Amino acid sequence: MTKRRWWMPGSAHGPTKAATTTAALALVVVAAVAGWAFTVILSPAPGVPTPDGYTLATSVEGDVGAHLTLNVAATWSLSPVGTNEAAGVVTTVDAQSGQLVDAGARLYSVNQQPVVAAQGAVPAYRSISGGDSGADVAQLQAMLTQLGFYAGPADGTAGASTVVAVRQWQQSVGVDATGELTLGAVIFVPTLPARLVLDASVVHRGATLAGGEAVVQWLGQSPVFTLPVSDTQSAMVGTDTRVLIDDGHGDTWQAVAAGRSEAQTGTVVIALAPADGAANADGGICGAQCEVVPVDGQTLFSARVVTVETVRGVVVPTAALQTDATQRVVVVDGAGTEHPVRVTAESQGLSVVTGIDAGLAVRVPADSATAPASAP
Repeated sequence: MTKRRWWMPGSAHGPTKAATTTAALALVVVAAVAGWAFTVILSPAPGVPTPDGYTLATSVEGDVGAHLTLNVAATWSLSPVGTNEAAGVVTTVDAQSGQLVDAGARLYSVNQQPVVAAQGAVPAYRSISGGDSGADVAQLQAMLTQLGFYAGPADGTAGASTVVAVRQWQQSVGVDATGELTLGAVIFVPTLPARLVLDASVVHRGATLAGGEAVVQWLGQSPVFTLPVSDTQSAMVGTDTRVLIDDGHGDTWQAVAAGRSEAQTGTVVIALAPADGAANADGGICGAQCEVVPVDGQTLFSARVVTVETVRGVVVPTAALQTDATQRVVVVDGAGTEHPVRVTAESQGLSVVTGIDAGLAVRVPADSATAPASAP
């Protein structure tokens, strides 16, 4: 029989369970290397070699997998989308930074008059009263329809029903019901709902506004998530590798590795995308929890990068795997009988195999049994 030694050096978090030997079990070893962690768990102890140069390890039911513990960076991308046209003193600031805003949401007030958000490609540039027409009128009608005050067509002409709807809306927000939308009462932004940020250096309680200030910024639906890694780590993270991000509040966001680029520092930056089938895929990686990501600067989140998916089954030391004369992968029991197996997972010197039952003692070459798992 031709023997081939299979040995897989440790490089990340190892299996949660492992094979026992007839001698003893090594304890868990944990260390930090270059800012990331690796673990070697329950690897076979040397034992006493037989005269034939092997030790025996008992196969057990267990799990084999591996992951890296790294930091994922989250950054919002800000774009200016709205201009203030109200003149006076800011009396309240109502929208929280990064809040998901929909049509009619109150952003702030000037001289105790509310300024609200509405959807529209055309920015507010005039007051709107009965008889006016244009794209801005259609945008106003769409807002009034969404809020339940207008049932007519958004045809861009402010007829009698539009004026009535404006009066009803004004009454609901506590301002004089004139039927005329004054310039500055609404800020049109391209898309709603959206996460908006008010420029706190301009809009704050007591600030004086003259009109024309760029005050509203758009965050998009989700921040951009990236995974900075070293060259060595990059080789272990393939496309579609799962990344499980701890949001810091007890939930986990699921992502996968996508494209990558090299930063000027020599670090490889891997872009992350929502995992297929994840509950948060429609709203980006963080889904409905994106508000926990601070708006300013870059935020780091701890993450598990699954380099080897966890597989459960019968676990043996990888060094026990051999090939016979027909190139089948086999393990050899204490009596010298070969047992063909199929390997379904490997990590940290351990393999999950099919073809044998747990409890079978298999031969491990003595020099392999004493070899330590190498660290990254």
